[in-house]
Amino acid sequence: MANRFLESIPNEPSENRFLKAQSESPEQKDSEGWLSSISRTALQGPLGYIRKWTWPADVVKSLGSAIGEDELNRMKQEAENEGEEFDIEGARKGLEETSSYFPTQDLAERIAEETTGAPLAPKNRLQSNIRLAGEAAGFRPGPPSAKAVAAGTAPLVKEYAEFMGAPEGVSDTLGLVASGITPRPSLAKKVKPSGLSERGYESLTKPTKVSPHRAEAIKEAVEKDFRGLAENVLKKNETYSAMKNDTLFKEKVGDLFQEVEKLAENIPGSFPTQEIRLAIKERAAKAPAKGLSPSEYEVELAKQNRKQLSQITDANTTPKQLVEQYRKNNQGLRELFEPGKSSAANRAKKDALLGYNEAIKDLIAKKYPDSQFKNLFESSNKKWQEISDVEAIEQFTDKLFEGKVNYGEAQKLFRQDKQHVSRPFKRLLGEQGFADYQQLTKDLLSTKNGMDLVKKA
Repeated sequence: MANRFLESIPNEPSENRFLKAQSESPEQKDSEGWLSSISRTALQGPLGYIRKWTWPADVVKSLGSAIGEDELNRMKQEAENEGEEFDIEGARKGLEETSSYFPTQDLAERIAEETTGAPLAPKNRLQSNIRLAGEAAGFRPGPPSAKAVAAGTAPLVKEYAEFMGAPEGVSDTLGLVASGITPRPSLAKKVKPSGLSERGYESLTKPTKVSPHRAEAIKEAVEKDFRGLAENVLKKNETYSAMKNDTLFKEKVGDLFQEVEKLAENIPGSFPTQEIRLAIKERAAKAPAKGLSPSEYEVELAKQNRKQLSQITDANTTPKQLVEQYRKNNQGLRELFEPGKSSAANRAKKDALLGYNEAIKDLIAKKYPDSQFKNLFESSNKKWQEISDVEAIEQFTDKLFEGKVNYGEAQKLFRQDKQHVSRPFKRLLGEQGFADYQQLTKDLLSTKNGMDLVKKA
């Protein structure tokens, strides 16, 4: 059987194009013109970069050669057991010739160059280093800045290794490893209840120094996961999706207010301002009292309600004035914050204005039921409120990742004294949507211990 194998191996070197391309090194080719040399040099970076997609062919060829070598040793042993001679060197030469047909990138480039004359294979040290830089950039994970560092590192390490006496193949490998392309095992992702990925740094038990680039990469990965999952929750709201799909959506809703004012101007008649006072009192009375004595917030809210009632003049009012007051209150809500006052006091002022607007809505619904004015007033205000809520949620998310992961901002979503933070979420997302966003924020908070142990070197 061994003899039959030997007989199948050609005695003379093959003249096929594959072997000729493989046996002919770049140095053996004739010198080329300057234009061809420039083109060859320029192509080395891209050709090196695409190695990240063609490397499996090199691996398969290497595996095939290793398996073939094992098979030759087995056949040699079998021939010796039968008392026959076995020319293992001749067989090895045939194996190498056969494996040369395997279509790797290097072989394909040499064949293409021989066939078409295209300047592909590197011919000098500069071109070889550019090829190595392209390979390092292609294999290096991360942003373009990390790939650029890898491209610069690999050739420098290779040159130093060769200066110290390392063979060319070994120096290339050292250059690639030093550039940061060492493969990492790909394991199934662990995810938290919200879908947020559980990452390796969360298992740290003591402070660990990492490079500034690595620390930033960790933060960016967490932010990307969080924003993607938050987007999935928020896009269930029609207004949020409309704002993302139409950059002029906010302006279009603003135009509706102009229509509401025109409708209000055309409604005849007026009514006593006592009716708006009564609507505010009824709205305030709906808030249930809790405990045995009022809190600072409850005391301040009652004070603000009394102040509003005293500021409403005794006169008649019109639908147009109600709309104007509603919009004036909205403007006040955006400007309302008094430094030096407690959180409870500022929150009470804001809720008093919100109650004032709710009373205006109640009065319009009561006095003008089933009217175009009432319907457009409610729908436009609902849309505008949702736009404000979307903007508040986006501001909250941006604050979470200002320079670092701000866990203090995340905790505000659960604090009773920070209900102004959670209110936009509740209005916009509803009970289930708010619960989903809370779970996502809880999962973010669960990364705090590990993140605190990551220290920039």
